[in-house]
Amino acid sequence: MSLSLALAGSFILSLLLTQMFRKLAFRFKVLDKPDSDVKLHGKATPYLGGAAFISAALITLFSYHLFTSYRIPQQEFVLLMTGLLIFFTGLLDDIKKLTPLTKILIQIAAASILICMGIRLDIYFLPLWLNILLTLFWIVGVTNAFNLIDIMDGLCGGVSAIAAFFLFFSNGDYNVFLLFLTASLAGFLVHNFPPAKIFMGDAGSLSLGFLLAGYSILGSFTLSHKWALISPLLILWLPIYETILVTVLRLSKGRSPFYGSKDHYAFRLKAAGFPVPAVLLVSYFLSIIMGESALLAVSLPARDALLVYLLLILVFLLFFYLLSKIDIDSLEKK
Repeated sequence: MSLSLALAGSFILSLLLTQMFRKLAFRFKVLDKPDSDVKLHGKATPYLGGAAFISAALITLFSYHLFTSYRIPQQEFVLLMTGLLIFFTGLLDDIKKLTPLTKILIQIAAASILICMGIRLDIYFLPLWLNILLTLFWIVGVTNAFNLIDIMDGLCGGVSAIAAFFLFFSNGDYNVFLLFLTASLAGFLVHNFPPAKIFMGDAGSLSLGFLLAGYSILGSFTLSHKWALISPLLILWLPIYETILVTVLRLSKGRSPFYGSKDHYAFRLKAAGFPVPAVLLVSYFLSIIMGESALLAVSLPARDALLVYLLLILVFLLFFYLLSKIDIDSLEKK
């Protein structure tokens, strides 16, 4: 089995499984109903899209393991199995709502398993205890950041596919699954582009955040220079940026960061007159730029890489300022 054949298989399998899980979602009434102002869809839409692309990527990976000389490294296997814990947590939340505290505690437990198995940050100039705390914060934070960005058709799936593709170039031994995940997400997106026929649900968004956070740790960006530590942050930046933006804007209004609102950057762009396809294109473009910048910075000398990072920070600070000036209240009243 060649890699190109495996990628095609992952795409086609996801395409077919998404249709199958869509029918199952309708049958068992696993549906997202438009019961709040934050939800833009006009009718009940099935969940379980996450089950389709996660299953497709895993089936392809294990088939590739069986029929080629490729062998799944032990740490990657641990990450994938722990990711299934997050997947089933999200699936249960899609079917029967879990409390935020329950989900956070399960995420902390899953992250702790990874840490115990040696999947953690190893920043040489920091003490062990701080590396462990940062790993915990990183995994739980990124997991929820991808969940937070899943608020518009095609958004989380497209951004995740781009992130997985760029993480593939981390030059580690743990990267083939990321290509299969990219292909399976592409198959899912055929059904998820607006107007979406199916949503990924928390089973999909939480799994994506957890797995991508884990793979960013397994990668080897830091082999070039110390500033390369920031490269995984750039690749996963858009969901992280969304989390920062929403948190700051909600707090500035005296609201809880956990309060549902249309402070998301995607909704703000929509309020500014961008149609949904244009919002998606902007999001994909920014994700690609950040991914390219991450890879470029790794190949540059440390000083030049730092300049790239500082320039990107300035650009996103400007973007933050412009977004904060958009009158989101006009959209909330619609």
